[in-house]
Amino acid sequence: MKTEYHSIRRCTLVLLAAVTLLLSGCSENGADAVVYNKNCASCHGRDGQGLRALYPPLPESDYLDKRISELPCLISGGIRGTIVTGNKTKNIRMPAFANLTSEEMSTLINYLQHRWGKGGATVSEQTVAQWLRSCP
Repeated sequence: MKTEYHSIRRCTLVLLAAVTLLLSGCSENGADAVVYNKNCASCHGRDGQGLRALYPPLPESDYLDKRISELPCLISGGIRGTIVTGNKTKNIRMPAFANLTSEEMSTLINYLQHRWGKGGATVSEQTVAQWLRSCP
């Protein structure tokens, strides 16, 4: 009886540890979500839903798939004027986030792409730095 109790207890602890490790790697609470929540969620929403006519919903954004290479310039330089997302044109103002490092920006772009885009290849810090050098 005592051996059976210890076996069940050991299995429970192993299962609990495995679940904890799996959940700690989830994007919802990882470093990538922290960058998004700190810089983007107040306007685009925690779930990327946008804010009425002011800020576009992220799941509809062409920038997360077809125009991914333009994201670093938009993020670092901000936006003032017309932007097209999906089939909607919006006149918006997005502040510049020039303080983000290439590492933070690649983390953010990968989070956006995998959470609301179609996944795609992981964008490296070096790729972001290259795209930033080509900003107008």
